[in-house]
Amino acid sequence: MFTLVAVLSLALGIGGSTAIFSLIDAVLLRELPVSDPNRLVAVSTVRADDHADGFSYPMFEEFQRHQQVFSNLFAWWDGVPNVEVKGGLSRASVMAVTGEFYSTLGITPLKGRFITSADELGDHGPANVAVISYGCWQRRYGGDPNVLGQVIKIDGIPYTVVGVSRKV
Repeated sequence: MFTLVAVLSLALGIGGSTAIFSLIDAVLLRELPVSDPNRLVAVSTVRADDHADGFSYPMFEEFQRHQQVFSNLFAWWDGVPNVEVKGGLSRASVMAVTGEFYSTLGITPLKGRFITSADELGDHGPANVAVISYGCWQRRYGGDPNVLGQVIKIDGIPYTVVGVSRKV
């Protein structure tokens, strides 16, 4: 009985330590899959209660226009809107990004291209283009090589797929 309790205690201790280390490794120790991750800086506003808040897009534009410190600046917003792919509607994690997002991170697409500043500053406002993740491409499109040019709807607004990101 003593041996059984000792072995179970060791197994639980080792398993718990492994799980905690795996979490710390993924969140704190492993570098981001981008070029020069040590040069990335997050900028935000801070409320009186020391809670960090983001910028509105007009506020970001003003900051971007007048800053002289950073080599590049990008913004993003993430949410979980309704997404329609090939007639199927579901909730999905979506990021809206400014044109410098991908080039600043130094990453390249698997297929097609990424969103650029030209998409952000079109003659008629921002272009409705989307880059889908590798996972979305596999799950929703079955890895279809002809995914570029297809339409995805985010909260009912159509976006043309222009790229597929690499698997991370």
